[in-house]
Amino acid sequence: MLSRLFRVLLISAGIVMIYKYRFKLMNKVLGNEKLRAFAVQFSMKIPAIRNLFMQTAFRS
Repeated sequence: MLSRLFRVLLISAGIVMIYKYRFKLMNKVLGNEKLRAFAVQFSMKIPAIRNLFMQTAFRS
């Protein structure tokens, strides 16, 4: 019981820290060229993001 409570508290604290420092984490991750390329390729596979990007990029 106590270990389960400790695990929940630890996971909750981790989520809060990731949320708090999300922009610093994104800057670190996307600062790496290979990870940035992977993130762009992955996001372009999502139809909603791809369509939004295409509409914005090629506006007439």
